[in-house]
Amino acid sequence: MFFLYFVWRRGGKLEKLKMRIKDKRGTEQAIWTAIALILAIVLLALLIVFVTGGFKKFGEKIGLYSSASNVDSFVENCNALAAREAKFEYCCSNKTLVISSKEKHEVSCNNVVLSNYSWAKNMDKLNCEEVC
Repeated sequence: MFFLYFVWRRGGKLEKLKMRIKDKRGTEQAIWTAIALILAIVLLALLIVFVTGGFKKFGEKIGLYSSASNVDSFVENCNALAAREAKFEYCCSNKTLVISSKEKHEVSCNNVVLSNYSWAKNMDKLNCEEVC
């Protein structure tokens, strides 16, 4: 009888041990905690680099690939104003037009200076008499 009790008792412990091995909730939580910790460290490092001006070189490299002019956005903006028939903003509001790094103008969409450029032909026109 003692032997059966001993086997039954050890069998119960063995089953509990098997259950503990199968239960992986604690491991999952540890993995997600490690991932969150790694992400936090990476974000902290990026923040430190940003604050100390480390992205300045990165911004300069990106600036090499971007255009110095805003002609396309100026034409799109003027065409949108013409489509909405926003006469006051189209005719009277001056916007900065950057044609090159050396040539900048403060002009409205109907300015005479624009007629000197071939790309100005793509702009929609509005009648600006007696608006400003």
